[in-house]
Amino acid sequence: MNQVLAALANGLVLGGLLTIAVALLLRILPKQALNAATRYLVWWVTLALVIASPLFYLTDASAPSKLPDLPTQAEAKAHSPAMARPDALRESPPAPSPLADRSSSVFLADKDDRPAAGAAFPIRLTVGALPQLLFLTLAFSSGLMAARMAVSSLVLEHRKRRASPAPADLQRRAQEWLSACGSRRQHVRLLSCSDISIPMAVGPHRPAILIPARLFERFTDRELENIGLHEAAHLARWDDYGLFVQRVIEALFVWNPLVRWITRKIELEREMACDDLVVSITREPREYATCLTNMAEWSWTGRRSLVASGATERGKLLRRRVESLLDKSRQRAANVLRLRAAPLIAAQLMIAFSVTAVPRMVTFAESSGQAAGNEIEKTIAAQAIRLDTVEAGHGFADMQPLKKVIGDARIVALGEATHGTREFFQLKHRMLEFLATEMGFTIFSIEANMPEAYRLNDYVLNGRGDPKQLLKGMYFWTWDTEEVLNMILWMREFNKSGKGRLEFTGFDMQTPNVALEIVDGFVARNDPQYFGDVRTASSLVKSATKQQTAAGRGFGVATGGFPVEKAAGKRVRFSGYIKTADMTRGFAGLWWRVDGKDGQVLAFDNMQDRGVTGTTDWTRYEIELPVAADAVNINFGALHTGDGAAWFDGLKVELDGEPYVNETRFDFEFETAVTTGFYTGGEGYKVSPDKQTFHSGGQSLQMRYVGGPDNRGTDEGPATRAAWKKVLEHLEQGIPEYEKKGISRQESQWALQNARVVMQCLQMVGNEVTRDESMAANVKWILDQSPGAKIVLWAHNLHVARGGLGFHPMGSFLSKMYGDQMVVFGFAFNQGSFQAIGKKLENFTVPPAPRGSLDATLAATGIPILALDLRQAPSGSPLEKWLGQFHDTRSIGAVYKDESAGSFFANLAVRNCFDAILFVEKTTAARPNAMGEAPIFVPVARAGKSEGQDYLDEEMGVSFTLPLAWGIQRAFRWGDRETTAWLNGPDPKGVTALYFKRYAAKALDPSPEAIVQRLRAEVEPKAAQRVSQGMSDYRINMETLRARKVGGRIALSCRGEYTDKGQPMGEYLTWVGSENTTALFFGRAPAAGFDRFCEQFDAVIETLKIP
Repeated sequence: MNQVLAALANGLVLGGLLTIAVALLLRILPKQALNAATRYLVWWVTLALVIASPLFYLTDASAPSKLPDLPTQAEAKAHSPAMARPDALRESPPAPSPLADRSSSVFLADKDDRPAAGAAFPIRLTVGALPQLLFLTLAFSSGLMAARMAVSSLVLEHRKRRASPAPADLQRRAQEWLSACGSRRQHVRLLSCSDISIPMAVGPHRPAILIPARLFERFTDRELENIGLHEAAHLARWDDYGLFVQRVIEALFVWNPLVRWITRKIELEREMACDDLVVSITREPREYATCLTNMAEWSWTGRRSLVASGATERGKLLRRRVESLLDKSRQRAANVLRLRAAPLIAAQLMIAFSVTAVPRMVTFAESSGQAAGNEIEKTIAAQAIRLDTVEAGHGFADMQPLKKVIGDARIVALGEATHGTREFFQLKHRMLEFLATEMGFTIFSIEANMPEAYRLNDYVLNGRGDPKQLLKGMYFWTWDTEEVLNMILWMREFNKSGKGRLEFTGFDMQTPNVALEIVDGFVARNDPQYFGDVRTASSLVKSATKQQTAAGRGFGVATGGFPVEKAAGKRVRFSGYIKTADMTRGFAGLWWRVDGKDGQVLAFDNMQDRGVTGTTDWTRYEIELPVAADAVNINFGALHTGDGAAWFDGLKVELDGEPYVNETRFDFEFETAVTTGFYTGGEGYKVSPDKQTFHSGGQSLQMRYVGGPDNRGTDEGPATRAAWKKVLEHLEQGIPEYEKKGISRQESQWALQNARVVMQCLQMVGNEVTRDESMAANVKWILDQSPGAKIVLWAHNLHVARGGLGFHPMGSFLSKMYGDQMVVFGFAFNQGSFQAIGKKLENFTVPPAPRGSLDATLAATGIPILALDLRQAPSGSPLEKWLGQFHDTRSIGAVYKDESAGSFFANLAVRNCFDAILFVEKTTAARPNAMGEAPIFVPVARAGKSEGQDYLDEEMGVSFTLPLAWGIQRAFRWGDRETTAWLNGPDPKGVTALYFKRYAAKALDPSPEAIVQRLRAEVEPKAAQRVSQGMSDYRINMETLRARKVGGRIALSCRGEYTDKGQPMGEYLTWVGSENTTALFFGRAPAAGFDRFCEQFDAVIETLKIP
């Protein structure tokens, strides 16, 4: 900003010198040398040079220069607010990180602009917040000028429409005037207007000459012809266009006095050029001068239009024009004297470029933080590894310096700042290509469920299976993209080429389904006497995970990150008012947590032992606890863990008894629409401002449970984990026996590892072991199967980080196991697009990152793609200090909200988290793989039937019938043998679809009681899912729940209710179950006519047949 301000100031100096030179030159030239039309052109060239003059200094400022030494004085003060995040921070949703305060104190000039001792120039000005204030003022002034232009144009157009044609004899003369002036413009009208007092030429849209109506009565025909010729001259010279450009320049450069002075010169020369053109036709200068004087006297009270040229001026300008008309010694040629204008314009250009050699006269200084920041940027630019492209297949010449960064590491962990960025995925592909080809890496592992990811390994190694379908089978939309698919296809070709061998693996463990099937199948084949116990334990696992899904796996929350430097070493009191309604379970409360190094919780209170329940009026509550001096992170906020609703208002933070206030960072009164300073959300909860219920001000923050009635019952987790632990122990102890039966160690170990994945999922749900710890254990298991192998990991930044986050990420566990055998690359970007879940999976675009952030600092290097080894900063250098300080960097997981964009930053001391950074300045969204496939459902001939069409999925054995007016829009396989078919139903405003899933043989209990229980367990998670999809007030009307039969199978139907953009909507759901399949028909339509919609949909549902 200061560079721009300095360029404008120095441009003003340059423009002033140029303007003075041109004015003196025109003044000393004889009157016969130049006419008005030529001077008009000269002043336009001057104006163009004046408004372009700042570009000389901007270009100079951006030119690369020799890297200066880092400053040793007035270094920027370290700023280290802690990263804010929910109680168990994950990449989805990301933790909020309010922007850091950016105050100014001492100011220094850029090193290149610092004057020598005793020099008078450049003058250094300290500006503080002046640049932002000045630019806002200029923008406001330009806006006012533009508004005046717009209003003037509208008024003029209105008057033009109301005007009537001039007398017929003069109307015929209008075109003759234009021809006499040398114009070829056609369809110019001469109009009589009673709303104006000054003649004017109006254009460029539908050009016309407007004459005041009273002028036709007062002036003679000869005078009217002089006036008409003058206005015709404006149109012949295209002055209507020139005037429009002039006004736009005046609006944009309203702050520049030179522009206003030059445009006054242009206006005078324009009128005088038209005067010369009139006199060249009439040959009567004295008569024309008299006409101008009479016209000025008659229209003395008239007001000129901003966007139209007129025949008259008043005062000094009119006197100049009259004197010029009567001066016989003046050059009166009507057209531009080109032979004389050319050398004059050349002289102008020479003057302009000569003046640019003058040193900068003014330099706007920067704060010490800004100056140090610039030095940091230059140092990073000098040390960065410049990468030519993010795309694989472009060789490795630019990547050779990365060999020194990676060294002999056995693990290279690649992070990502979002889960949906094309360039991140492409760059990871290129990194994998480089590591496999040049550095001997043989295993790739991604943040995806372990057994599902391993299915792709068979394709990568042996070419078996459809990689596109296998990608969909990994559940997460994140990886189902063109970029990941292209990487997988490359891996297959790499393995075929004989250049090396790459395996595809995964290390996540959030879903137990496929792992259960693998364990069940292994025991059924190799340990049949134990199969009954395994099936019982598997049923408990499925029930427990369903129960957890129904519970929403979360709670309503408002989470903020408090600046550690403000609270460290002090005692905090956090208070606020809470009101509740209909809370029969759970509680509402305030919470505060203080973290130390490596995630150690130093202090924590969430009011769990005294939380608010039931229905209560507004009551003040408080938390009081100490903040250790060595704290590295503070989170705080409000939470709601049960049903019903809770309201929060009037929060207050006191540090050693002194109130903490920062309204730009935190809205403790919840009066803003976006809950400034707090991330809000929670699966199954609607968290939003409430203007109807509040304690103070005009609104409060409401958290309302919308996931439906409580079906959770008792907690089955401990019993389930105990039962599965027995399965795990049985498999571990049975390995020798399995080997005696001839079962390969690889097969038995794979079954055992899948049993561990199931246990890890249960432990995560029960908060016994974190997801990150389990993922680290799985990475170790993968490496243990291939001693000496090198692995490339793909996960979010907040998983691969070594530490420094206030909790233990996967990378911290791996760091303890492998030390410097692991190199961690964090990823960052400055601006651009990515895909994430908003109300649906959609693309988002973010502007450049805020100044002072890690992302903006890397962008300021001017390098579009770079790698930076964070470990190479010289010990004790300013760069090392800067990398050890806290800076914001974007951290976006699966979910994103535009309205709380500021919350999607993590405040990190980057050197504590990563070994190196890979940075892309501008990004685009990852591209989902096309959903269209070969037809899944094929039409089947209907013998003897005339209405409707049968459709059959031959592979899965599922069929149904659609009326002739219906159709299948699209159908696709995904997930774990799951299929969705979108239908074209009876209501164009509605949605109709069929979903079903086939299970492995003997995977489900075939008893009717078990099927009913399974279908009932689907209801509550579906309501929670709808809420998470953006239907915030969605609820299932349990009174509509009914058992039925569909195609001879057990079925369950119910109705849901919600609103969409204020319109009441309904959803009709019918689950159908068998021992092998679960199917769901669902349809949504407006509440008006919903009964009829359900009747029509039921006719389709009744035709369903499942195996």
